[in-house]
Amino acid sequence: MPSSALSPEAKLHQDVLDYFEFWPSHAASIVALVLMFLAGTAVLVITVRTRAWFMLIATIVAYLEVVGFGLRLDMFNHPVRGVYITMQCLLIIPPSFLALIDYMALGKLVALIQVTKPPGTKFTLKPKFITWIFFGLEIASLAAQGAGAGLSVGGNTGPPVNAGAGKGLLIAGLVTLVVLIAFFLCTTIYVQRNPQMQVPECRPTMRLIFLGLYATTILLLIRNTFRVVEFSNGWYGWIARHEVFFYVFDSLIIFSWLCVMVPLHFGINIKRLQQQTAPLAQNTDIAGKGFPGGHNVVADSGVRNTEMV
Repeated sequence: MPSSALSPEAKLHQDVLDYFEFWPSHAASIVALVLMFLAGTAVLVITVRTRAWFMLIATIVAYLEVVGFGLRLDMFNHPVRGVYITMQCLLIIPPSFLALIDYMALGKLVALIQVTKPPGTKFTLKPKFITWIFFGLEIASLAAQGAGAGLSVGGNTGPPVNAGAGKGLLIAGLVTLVVLIAFFLCTTIYVQRNPQMQVPECRPTMRLIFLGLYATTILLLIRNTFRVVEFSNGWYGWIARHEVFFYVFDSLIIFSWLCVMVPLHFGINIKRLQQQTAPLAQNTDIAGKGFPGGHNVVADSGVRNTEMV
């Protein structure tokens, strides 16, 4: 039946189906929106208390997810191209920024441990490598994902070549991110096992930081691997048309990442590590090197306890 012959309700229903290729769950979107907001707010409260401002990335990602699910709900009443493109971009791209938190947390841990070593000690791994190398590759990956997502979604109503190029860019960005996260996981294992990183007085706190790093990194590895498989299957492939995969391997993963950061918040444990390494600090020239903004992780009698950037 031509769309002009459909009733307003039937046309609205058909428009939603045209964008999603299935009827999305209204209840699931509401639940995801509420849970993301609560988890993001919980992390924000701890971030403000510890003044670990780099952790604001987590709350920003959570709130962008909230907006994304809000737009998903709006699609039930206003299924238009602009809303759909914005929704998809907000649900696909922001979670990738969570990896930046892990990079910064490991960089800060390495810097704090290295300041306890005698001046002149040669280190096989420098904080600058962890922060800037991973940061640079991450931003390149995110740029590819952003361009790819825009072309892929917009390509549904534009030239087919745009959709094909967009899909290629998006998958390339996601594959790069998967490889980057896997390499970071190996780097984290190396740091934990490196004899130069052993400080008996800090072992319990370091164990908590590494536990948080492993949990969050593995969750991101699962999420981004799923995204690669999903988009390789096609924008409207079998996986994309079964909503349960999206909620289990994407939304639930992001929610779990945020939940992990409630008891294992890096702000709490890095601040505690700062306090423990302050009396042991010997090589303060290392402090702060390699961190965006050039902030010193050791200051004021050996440690800056009130603010971590």
